[in-house]
Amino acid sequence: MRILLAFVLLLTSFLCAQESSAKFTTIQLMNGRAWQQFDDEAKIMYLSGVRDSLIYFSVTAQHQVDANELMQAKWAPGFIVGDYINELDAVYRSRENILIPIVNAMDYCTVKLKGQTSRAELEQMLMTLRKIAATASVK
Repeated sequence: MRILLAFVLLLTSFLCAQESSAKFTTIQLMNGRAWQQFDDEAKIMYLSGVRDSLIYFSVTAQHQVDANELMQAKWAPGFIVGDYINELDAVYRSRENILIPIVNAMDYCTVKLKGQTSRAELEQMLMTLRKIAATASVK
């Protein structure tokens, strides 16, 4: 009986952990729910890791990706990690954006921070990201 009870508790814990971790990801990528759980230090570390990965990939890529070109495509020139934290916080304040993976929201922030896109185009970009995230979450 004790073994059965222990097994049931273990299985329940496992299923709850799976459900809990699933709500923090979309398409196996961390989403807005995860972002909102991060403290400031975790946000800095996450964004620094993404930025370092971009640089590392561009330096080690066998097809010789230009590091500056990659960084300009994925990170708005002149903006720092703190700027991206503020932008991502703003994106995820709207509950309809919560399922968007952080890396996709970062792409949106890069486009926005470059200042060359109209508000209507930015809203269309967010709508597209929402649709993709919602569709992926249903599967």
